[in-house]
Amino acid sequence: MDTLIIEHLACLEINRLILQEPYRLVSEVQFNDKSPAFDGEILFYNSNELTKDNLEDYIKIQIKGTTQFKKIKSNKTTYSIKKCDLEVYQRTGKGILYFLVVINSKSKKMQAYYKALPPLEIARVLSEINRKNQNSLSIDFKKIDDGQLEEICYSQIKKVRRQAGNYIEIGNSKTFSTFRLEYDVLPSEIDFFDPLETPLNIYGLEDGHEYPIEAVIPDLISSQHINQFEIDNESISISINVENSRNDLIVLVENTLEFHFSKSLQKGTFNLKRLRTLSSYIKSLKTLKFVLLKDRFPFELYKISGRIDDKKIFKNIEKEIEKYENLLKVCDRIGINEDYEFRCDEELDDLFNGIMEVFGNKNYGLLRGDRDLNDYPIVRFKISNNITLLLMKDNLDDLYYSLFNPNFSKKIGAFFPKREGEFDANKDDYFNVSIYVGYPLQELISLTNFNFEVYRSSLLSDAHDRTFEINNEIALNLIEVYNNNPQNQYLELAENLLGELVKAHADNIIYKINILLIKNIKGIHYDEDDQEFLYSVLDLDDLLLQFGAHVLLGAKIPARKTFTRLSIEDQERVKKFPLYMLYEKM
Repeated sequence: MDTLIIEHLACLEINRLILQEPYRLVSEVQFNDKSPAFDGEILFYNSNELTKDNLEDYIKIQIKGTTQFKKIKSNKTTYSIKKCDLEVYQRTGKGILYFLVVINSKSKKMQAYYKALPPLEIARVLSEINRKNQNSLSIDFKKIDDGQLEEICYSQIKKVRRQAGNYIEIGNSKTFSTFRLEYDVLPSEIDFFDPLETPLNIYGLEDGHEYPIEAVIPDLISSQHINQFEIDNESISISINVENSRNDLIVLVENTLEFHFSKSLQKGTFNLKRLRTLSSYIKSLKTLKFVLLKDRFPFELYKISGRIDDKKIFKNIEKEIEKYENLLKVCDRIGINEDYEFRCDEELDDLFNGIMEVFGNKNYGLLRGDRDLNDYPIVRFKISNNITLLLMKDNLDDLYYSLFNPNFSKKIGAFFPKREGEFDANKDDYFNVSIYVGYPLQELISLTNFNFEVYRSSLLSDAHDRTFEINNEIALNLIEVYNNNPQNQYLELAENLLGELVKAHADNIIYKINILLIKNIKGIHYDEDDQEFLYSVLDLDDLLLQFGAHVLLGAKIPARKTFTRLSIEDQERVKKFPLYMLYEKM
């Protein structure tokens, strides 16, 4: 078929699509058009009364025709656009609606396709051509159905107006902190929307105005989802990470079970990775069980369905799930919670077998040491190079429990004699204290089963006497831990303990100084009462207290002079306090 006939047929097909209800489009398509890059325009009216007042805008168009022998049934096709043509479209600033009409060589049936090229998309395609150092680029065209062209034209008008050339220049010259990301998808095409084939328009936002920046088509889209499904009357919530590219889809369940799908082959593989946490591994096993039983996945993403062909390799999956659920019960009792992440260098089989044998089957004879465990109700166990636990044995059931078990910790406590010397618990008075008082916080934090909330609740409970002076040492310990690991929970607990001490011992200067130290660490300015207190401390005949007041007031030279006047013994003592770290930073 002669090229002239092909071009005429293509123009006739586009004119047919233009001349459809509600008749608000008017063709300005020229046959045998000799213009360098355009084949005319489509006039868009906002009413079917085609008057000047109702003319909304016009759309620049380009029409190409081509033939093929096979049946035309695809929703999309590709066509190569020249760089020189795109450069012309870019200079005009009006964009282009590019039409491709495919003609069946035998039946002469025709199907029109289109590519909307507003300014940002033209810039994106040109950038791709330049990056590849080519003179043209094959791009995707979408099928046009009867009655759809008006929607396509109106969308093109809106995009061209939003992406005016002067706005693009301003957008590229500014630095934005807020952006709008927008896929421009027609309502009639929403069922065929593919985020990896559709341009994503990026607009910068500033003072209520938007500025076009660029259009991109991502190579990869990552997303996270939470999905729930039921199996064996149990509701299970799983986290899903999805990586979607043009050729592949990777779904990672609980960062443990990976499904890898090939879009072209319509097949996939899966891999159960090394156990990371007990919870994620059990959920992954139950996800696999669901797929085996239902022949489908417990999630619906990108219209993917599937089944596992070789089910024999999972004939023992029920036993595997039961095995790890029993392990989790034991681990939870000794303080290795379901979300504890095991290190990569951990020999998991040996570790899990040992935990079940010793703490599940009570085979305590396997524990080696130079002391009889029965003489020590609270024991520190190092069960691997990475896991150390502080456990307490309950003689009622002969089981070890984490010392930080919320329920178990409420049943135990300690006491501290109020006077020195030999102590008789039946006669002498004592302070009730938390069971954790005897352990430095730095040591407790290093434990695998340490639970700060349980530790905090114990110190703030009625079973712990908050008027006891030992709380000052605990508070200083908390401040020191904060200096090494700045989490507000440590300062808040220290401030709470010191506040209770000040209420009970209003005249104690050290407690007040330590509270002001916390204020300093938090960056809170001292009020007039605080400053008056610190200056009053300077009048006291106590070098240690004077040193503390100088440091908190930020007086570096007086603090240094006072420090040098301290005895060697007091200097070494001061160096152990958190206040000294503040002094070193002055």
